Amino acid sequence: MAELLGVSMQLLIAGGFANGGQTIQEDEWVVYSYDKKHNKLKESKDFNISTGPALVFVADGSGGEDGSNFISQTIVEQGPLSFQIPVADPKKAFEDALDTINSSVSDKKKEDPRLSKTTATFVGGYFHSDGLQLASVGNCHVYRFRDREIHQIGHEHRYDAELDLAAIQSDHPDAWTQVLGSDQRLAMGSAITGDPVRHWQNELKTVETGDIYLFVTDGIDLLSSEHLRRMVPSLGEKNVANVIAGLLDAIDHHGRVLHNNLHDSVSIVCVRVQEVDAQIGNGAETAARKSVNIAAERRAFPWLSFVGGITAGLILIFILAWTLGLDMSYLSGI
Repeated sequence: MAELLGVSMQLLIAGGFANGGQTIQEDEWVVYSYDKKHNKLKESKDFNISTGPALVFVADGSGGEDGSNFISQTIVEQGPLSFQIPVADPKKAFEDALDTINSSVSDKKKEDPRLSKTTATFVGGYFHSDGLQLASVGNCHVYRFRDREIHQIGHEHRYDAELDLAAIQSDHPDAWTQVLGSDQRLAMGSAITGDPVRHWQNELKTVETGDIYLFVTDGIDLLSSEHLRRMVPSLGEKNVANVIAGLLDAIDHHGRVLHNNLHDSVSIVCVRVQEVDAQIGNGAETAARKSVNIAAERRAFPWLSFVGGITAGLILIFILAWTLGLDMSYLSGI
């Protein structure tokens, strides 16, 4: 999206994940930014800057150890295949992507009966010169931050909301008793299963300079909308990698302290829209990548922080002992 409304624009993009209290990573995310040299979308990780179109997919799988992440992997692998530069019709591209994903999932389930109960939800976004083409199936979230306000622009297709709306509109005296007691309240109104998807979102959204977009799985639900409204714009003022590192840190601590370390995994992609700034280059990219990698390593391997702390402490002790001339030979066996 080199230009939007006549203004030269660039996208600052970062992504990350945390396993939470789960033993299996059920979430997947992928980002494709514009490769000007080869005029195509190219998969990119960590922090990157796109001065052309960009594509985001974030997916959340479920269905047990036999394949809880198989559909989410299929989404991030198969979905982008429908977006080949130039993308003449982004809405049609998402329709084709959904067909491709469903076909692949259906074929794999026929081959392996253990995958019969697996499902997934996803959100996808394609940034281009006309705005953001947004797609959503299920209960992943898309938030837009504009003028320090938070807007939920992604549809979540929650079945409990449909039930409650039906109760409000019903004259039946037992309507609320029935919907509140329904065993379908926790069901999703839409999901990727391999069968045709009847309810999903595929809409064009306006994009403005200064917008920040958050594509995220429902593991973010540990934080309130007010948490997000305060945190994301503040952290995103410097670079979007700060948003990823800060949110993963907050979710990690909330989950461990308030939820007995049983919290869900989470994947996040953050995109900030701004006018082209020549000062944003390798220095910012290196710092951003470093902050995201440190955050990811700390969550994927929490013992690294502990071992690192012990090692640093022992080194400090030996330095002090050497400086003071103390005899530390009794530690030689450690």
